Amino acid sequence: MHLKSRLPLCAGALLGTLVMSTAAVATPSQHPFNSSETTSVVGDVFACQSGDLTAQTGSITTVFHENADNSGLYHFTGTIVPSSVTLTDAAGNWYTVSGASWFGGTSPEPDGDSQPIVSTETDHFVIRSASGGVFAKVQVVGHFSPNGHMFIFDKGVCEEPSD
Repeated sequence: MHLKSRLPLCAGALLGTLVMSTAAVATPSQHPFNSSETTSVVGDVFACQSGDLTAQTGSITTVFHENADNSGLYHFTGTIVPSSVTLTDAAGNWYTVSGASWFGGTSPEPDGDSQPIVSTETDHFVIRSASGGVFAKVQVVGHFSPNGHMFIFDKGVCEEPSD
């Protein structure tokens, strides 16, 4: 049982990440768009079945790539990786995070205003206790198909912080 129901990950990732590219959109006659951004995660919360874990230190780096093919479709991919992230629970116990989130897909528009044609997201984060043992995981795979069907497999006991 998970604490919160997840929004459609694939569509959410598309809309959230494509906004980053609106200032420099790739078209079939232009070069691909690439970006990398590192941001602090201090204060972000992993919602876990056993209680919330709050980030005390660290950052995430988001790498994003978009290009357009000759038919005018926009292809995107992105990866989010934590760096030196430490968490604490309500009792003051310390934890660390490793893993990554990856997303990618195809859209008819570069700005994410329309539903993606196809989109996939995988999130896998391991939360370790101070002794190094596995405390919890975020394990989610979501896919949005061209026919409008989607699925989300959520096998973790924690939910990653919202965007």
